[in-house]
Amino acid sequence: MRRTISGFVALVAVGFVGVGSLSAQVSFIPGEQRLVPNGPTYVTGGDFNGDGINDVVVSSTVRDRVTVLFGTPTGVFLSAVEIPVGTLLRGVAVGDFNGDNINDIAVTDPNVGKLFIIRGEGSGGRNDGRFATPQPFDVTRRGPVWVATGYFDSDGRTRLDAATANGAADSFTVLVNQGGNRGLSRVGTFPLTANANPRVILAHDLNGDRLDDVILLDTGTRGTDEVSVFLNTGTGTFSGVVPQRYVVGNDAIGMTKGDFNNDGRIDLAVVNRDIRTVNQFSISILIGGESPLFRVLPPLQLSCPSRISGVAVVCTPQDIAAADFDLDTRQDLAVSFSTRAADNNAVTAGFVNVYTGLGDGRFEFGTQVIVGLGPRRIAAMDFTGDAIPDIAVAEFSNNSVRVLRAREVPPRPNGAACIVGRQCESGNCVNNTCCSTPSCPQGERCDILPPRATTLDGVCRPPAPNGSRCTLGAQCESGRCVDGFCCASASCPEGQYCNTGTCGPPAGNGVPCSAPEQCASGFCTDGVCCSDPQCAVNAACNIPGSEGTCTTRLPPGSPCTDPAQCCSSIDDPTQCDPSFCIDGFCCERQCSSSETCGQPGREGQCVPKPTATPTPIFTPTPLPIGFPCTSDARCISGFCVDGVCCRERLCPEGQSCSIPGFAGTCQLKRPNGQECDSNDDCESGFCRATGGGVGVCDNPPPTPTPTKVPRGGSCSDTAQCESFFFCNTIEGGVCCNQQECPPGQSCRVPGNAGFCQPIPPTPTPRRRIGDTCSRPEQCESDFCVHNVCCEVEQCEPGERCDITGFRGFCVPPFDVGETCQKNSDCITSLCLAGVCQAPPTPLPTPPTPLPATPTPEIVTRVSRSGGCELVSANSSTPGWFLLGIAALVWFRRRSQSGGGC
Repeated sequence: MRRTISGFVALVAVGFVGVGSLSAQVSFIPGEQRLVPNGPTYVTGGDFNGDGINDVVVSSTVRDRVTVLFGTPTGVFLSAVEIPVGTLLRGVAVGDFNGDNINDIAVTDPNVGKLFIIRGEGSGGRNDGRFATPQPFDVTRRGPVWVATGYFDSDGRTRLDAATANGAADSFTVLVNQGGNRGLSRVGTFPLTANANPRVILAHDLNGDRLDDVILLDTGTRGTDEVSVFLNTGTGTFSGVVPQRYVVGNDAIGMTKGDFNNDGRIDLAVVNRDIRTVNQFSISILIGGESPLFRVLPPLQLSCPSRISGVAVVCTPQDIAAADFDLDTRQDLAVSFSTRAADNNAVTAGFVNVYTGLGDGRFEFGTQVIVGLGPRRIAAMDFTGDAIPDIAVAEFSNNSVRVLRAREVPPRPNGAACIVGRQCESGNCVNNTCCSTPSCPQGERCDILPPRATTLDGVCRPPAPNGSRCTLGAQCESGRCVDGFCCASASCPEGQYCNTGTCGPPAGNGVPCSAPEQCASGFCTDGVCCSDPQCAVNAACNIPGSEGTCTTRLPPGSPCTDPAQCCSSIDDPTQCDPSFCIDGFCCERQCSSSETCGQPGREGQCVPKPTATPTPIFTPTPLPIGFPCTSDARCISGFCVDGVCCRERLCPEGQSCSIPGFAGTCQLKRPNGQECDSNDDCESGFCRATGGGVGVCDNPPPTPTPTKVPRGGSCSDTAQCESFFFCNTIEGGVCCNQQECPPGQSCRVPGNAGFCQPIPPTPTPRRRIGDTCSRPEQCESDFCVHNVCCEVEQCEPGERCDITGFRGFCVPPFDVGETCQKNSDCITSLCLAGVCQAPPTPLPTPPTPLPATPTPEIVTRVSRSGGCELVSANSSTPGWFLLGIAALVWFRRRSQSGGGC
């Protein structure tokens, strides 16, 4: 059963909900974890590589990193970019801040009081996966923890601006765009009340002036958390603006916006942790209007599960996001939860709950998805390119990010609730019901139940007679729907009800009902007055022939008129899934439009519908009163009760229509010792065969209770396992808390056998001494030397740890002439033909020839004194000077000896 939450009323779960519950069943596939720098907390998305798929952006609160993880259609990240920025980061947003039609990133850093813009790079309006150096812009000291993008000045909404919530500074700051790459300019920082501690900031045009206003979640003083709204003055400044304030729940942690009642106005949802009560929290819904701008509904009070995978936990909501996950045109909500073990505070697996919207400010629980350790902020958008919103989760304690990929909701069969035709297999949505025809004939509707049925079949019918179930007067012949039933009167006197078609006192067990007060027992269970307020697991109170008493639900293949009568499949360890009564039989699953669950010999199984022309079926003559029957259609009276054609639709409590001698008329059941034909004839419910063709009413024999297989034990059938456990045959037959574990989980994890748990990663074996390595942690010895796992941290000078034949041990290289395999094996670093070689002898370097020096021409003559003198030299080089000196010495000696020139 799905739990409904509402600010005003809770939907009552009955057999026939008509059009009261139109939300689809949503489901998600948890993607693989992707490790990111420590402390991932804030997350958003945008397309940064031009492939049309939104990528995930996450900021780390204990590192100076923004990480962009590039998405794929499967939800798996193939690559990532880490961008160094700031010191300790907080809120992150995506937008085009320089008008080039390429996404940029804005991220806050309260540690330095700045907002950083990281421009995406590319061309032609397409990002290419590269980013420019972050640009810092001053905000305020002790400051920004969240950033919102919007249009705050009067530039005609052409340049994207930013606003920050400044946490401990009790203020918010507006920065307007200067155009191009000139960045942002701080218009002003606007103070809030003392201890406001704004945690979240949103931007939206609330009054239609084409200027975005500011919405803050103030969380400073416990018990007085509030949403404050500042309307824009038209200049980007908010000086002097008196905010409108709206009180929300205790210890608010997250806020999101969306249209939750489909009126075209923006609404708000705030998740409150309410730390005063363990595992209790609430969601405040603020419905948008004109004056006042918001109307606060009473908080939706919710509870966390007390156990996750069998472990007692304390859970804490962390964030909230809005999107239409089931594509029914109504906004849904997703809430992330972190958990810790109740006994030792150890961090345990978190989860994300999704609540499907009903389009009027109310929500129903949709699904729960187990995620990693310490989930924090979430982002809801299409991260896989299939036009269905997914959820990105920042897992703080795992230092990871993952995407919860939304599964496409399959089209609904005829009779299912709908809003638009695309939700239906037939493509026809008539009277909010998937219908077999595009429209109904005049005077007929497609939301009218078949006789005695509790589920619609999508066939057009005229209005129903009194006593039939209804949700609208238009479904009734009388035009009156009272207490959920077509009624002869417009209303019933106090203390009387119309669940029989006429006003009367509370009815006996077995009579259809829609509320407990309609029953004399005070219990309306499974749509009938019942002897018990709630039936046990795998039991229902509306089993044919046993209406009013909790009876084991019917297995696949059994005839049925109501899905609640069947136990066709298990989705939850505490209840049967009452979803599959198809073609009059309890079915193993929901059949497609081309399948049937009633093929003779294969009842209860979805098989293809026969395509051959069917053989005409002979319609038997209706049976008279008292004759054995199997269905109402076989009886002339139209009522098959207790296995015989009966005069009455239902017998009162304690009576049967098959008493021997009175078959066809409701009579008191017989006490022990009297004659009987069937169990229904006896007060004890047991007719003992005597061997003479008749039976005797007697006490039923005790049913032996087989020993149950404990969780984690081997099994072949669910009946062998303990209560709330099922035989998981997918894993070879093990008693498990789910029939099939989600991808990446197993029911055979050591230490947690019997519970679906994440399969622990297979540790990479460490490498032995002598194996190749690149990092010390890869080695058993913790030492990687010369790219080899080594016995010591560092070799002595002249030794190496990668010598062939001695890998892993420090030894000197081989001498010349010894065998080798690589150059580093040799002391000469030269290995040729498997032998260490001597270094080659270098050839002598020939001297560089000097340039030719011309012989100087020396001219001499006899001096006046009769000696020799030097007249000139034609060389321009310095050599002539030396030769000249030598010549003078020679001349002098010659002249002294009497020689001439």
